[in-house]
Amino acid sequence: MSVPSHSPPPPPPCIHYSHPLGWREGERVPSTALSFAVLAVVALALCYFSFSQFSSSSYATSLNPNVAGGAGGGGGGGGGKGPVDVVVDAVVGEVDESLQGAHQQLAANSVLQPGNVPGTPNMLSAEEKKRIEQEAKKKEEERKKKEAAESKRKKEEAQQKALAEYKKIKVRLGSFSVPADMVHTPDGPKPDEIVLLAASDGKGHNGGIENILEDITPNRQEYADRHGYHYQFLNISKYDIGSAHPVWAKLPAIVETFNLYPQAKWIWWLDLDAIIMTPDIDLRSHLLSHEAILKNAQLDVEMNRSGGGLSGSRTLKTINPNNVDLIVSQDPNGVNAGSFLIRRSEFTRMFVDMWSDPMFVRENWIAQEQDAMMHLIKEHEVVREHMALFPQTLINSYPLRNVPIMSWEKGQLVIHFAGCWVENTCNEQWKEFMALRTPLTPLTPLSKAAPPSN
Repeated sequence: MSVPSHSPPPPPPCIHYSHPLGWREGERVPSTALSFAVLAVVALALCYFSFSQFSSSSYATSLNPNVAGGAGGGGGGGGGKGPVDVVVDAVVGEVDESLQGAHQQLAANSVLQPGNVPGTPNMLSAEEKKRIEQEAKKKEEERKKKEAAESKRKKEEAQQKALAEYKKIKVRLGSFSVPADMVHTPDGPKPDEIVLLAASDGKGHNGGIENILEDITPNRQEYADRHGYHYQFLNISKYDIGSAHPVWAKLPAIVETFNLYPQAKWIWWLDLDAIIMTPDIDLRSHLLSHEAILKNAQLDVEMNRSGGGLSGSRTLKTINPNNVDLIVSQDPNGVNAGSFLIRRSEFTRMFVDMWSDPMFVRENWIAQEQDAMMHLIKEHEVVREHMALFPQTLINSYPLRNVPIMSWEKGQLVIHFAGCWVENTCNEQWKEFMALRTPLTPLTPLSKAAPPSN
């Protein structure tokens, strides 16, 4: 056996590539030397086998499939090299590349892991660890202080903004007096103790009704003149309601009217988009006498809620006409504040003041002041004790067809065009019903009280 002329690659650490017996090429190996050579080969094979156990079996298999095949079960198909063959090949100079890969794996395994590198937490002294923990704790405390300060700043900013909004939309209402000797008689108020009130800033769309002021002014003035009432129109642009919706201006308009007419006991608020259809009807006998209140008040009736459905609140089972300070009606969407009557009293002073509460004005009500009124009625029994719910067609009929509890019919007092803008039919319906009004009968009008100057 001859040694190849090229130098073999570096052997594994356990292999010492030398000829321990010192024989030279071309010489005959003595039998004793041959025995030692065999023993050396066996020792090298055992050394290699031990080395191969150091590496994972999957790693050895991927690098040298032949070794895996030779080590497989019981001579299964020849051609695979066993451990001895590999060692012999290494001795005579055949390169086994798997050994180089094993060396590289050993080198990779010898790299220091982070926990073993000097200066990392596992290697820190107790003092260093304590210092790092204290610094981390200090940073966390500073972060929490900054968050708390920022949260406080935002809260104060929100409070200031809310206060500014509160001041902007507050309805500055004022108040009115109630004479200590005022008496409400069973026959109802005298004619000059009734005021028919309308108000506008001239900016509302009014459903697109053309010449609405030109139509309602004579319509209501003639009705008031016929019965001796006062008719009052107010420009609501003078009221300080901030950024509140203009409909809230009806509250200071009511207060001002009570102040303009100190003898007035009842005010009939009527939206602009309403026509008095039967002017011969007298409010005293029709609505305001004790007899009319007892006849028309709807008792133990569940009230509707805004947006439709039942509110869960019912009117009283009995009623005392002496206590009635508010007369309203409802449609399927709850109380409608387009036509209602309100009486001068201490309760009314309190009610109007509560009605204009800034919390209500700022609330995102669907129907603004109308929903606020409904809220007070629904949630407070004391309000229901001073309220009478009348059938809708008595004071607030609608221009509908074939809806008995809502539709206007000939002979009814008033028609209100609420919601006509939804289908853009207001102007057309307005003209139609203006032509259907019942004319005044040729009776001598009662003496009309002169309205005060504004």
